[in-house]
Amino acid sequence: MTQIQDPVTAFALAIDLAINAPDDESSDRAVLLAEEIAMLLTPEQVAQVQAQYAIFYDCEYIEDPLT
Repeated sequence: MTQIQDPVTAFALAIDLAINAPDDESSDRAVLLAEEIAMLLTPEQVAQVQAQYAIFYDCEYIEDPLT
């Protein structure tokens, strides 16, 4: 098993796992892991990773896809 030495990469992987987890329990565990890792990072590092997952919309009205 490969260990990740870079906490920024570990944070990004934990977020990715939380998003793509097969069930809520696994997602919740990944979120807790991501939060723990985030506490080791600077605010700039956290923002850098979060920006990779941000969704930007370039319009005034967004129809709710769930309705």
